[in-house]
Amino acid sequence: MPLPFILVGTAVALAGVGTKKGYDGYQDKAEAKNIVEGAKKQYENAASDLEAEDKGVQDKLEELGARSITVRHW
Repeated sequence: MPLPFILVGTAVALAGVGTKKGYDGYQDKAEAKNIVEGAKKQYENAASDLEAEDKGVQDKLEELGARSITVRHW
């Protein structure tokens, strides 16, 4: 009666494949999490740089506007 042994062997093989797939999924999720965290850091750095540049441009525009008003009064 080899049928029970075949069924048990098949069940063990399927459990092994399922475990492997689960572990692969876990690794993929961890890698995706690292990628997302890196992208968030890049975004935050770029947003901070853009904000600093925007502040500089606003300051220059205000300065130019003040000069423009001063020149008009002459």
